[in-house]
Amino acid sequence: DDAGSRGDPHHTTHDGLDYDFQVVGEYLLTRTPTELVHVRYEPYLDSRSVSVLTAISVRTPDGVVQARLGDRPFELESSWNGERLSTPETLAEGGTRIEIDEGTLAVAVDSGFRLVVRAAGSLLNSYLAVEEPTSGLLG
Repeated sequence: DDAGSRGDPHHTTHDGLDYDFQVVGEYLLTRTPTELVHVRYEPYLDSRSVSVLTAISVRTPDGVVQARLGDRPFELESSWNGERLSTPETLAEGGTRIEIDEGTLAVAVDSGFRLVVRAAGSLLNSYLAVEEPTSGLLG
């Protein structure tokens, strides 16, 4: 199974450890020798004890892809190097491939890095697979 951050947030590390992470703020989710993934956790609705993933940013050797919740449930807004991506769209630049369609963003890099982000109502779910050593919240 892939590592990732799901729900309010439940994390699964690259080596299979499951844990909960109820915080608000911006954090380093995963760093490989060639990719860097940052996430933003915000309070769920008006909760003081539950947070959810609302934005994610990935730096690849070819540029930066960002995704955040849109204004409507299940809406995902994405950009590549600051330029908004439309839905559906497929983009390839260097060794990075990006696909976006109906609330789902997929990023694949020649290094073996794969990320899928899905809008799920008022939160994002992320799933990651890597072939290189990592550090960060997912190990």
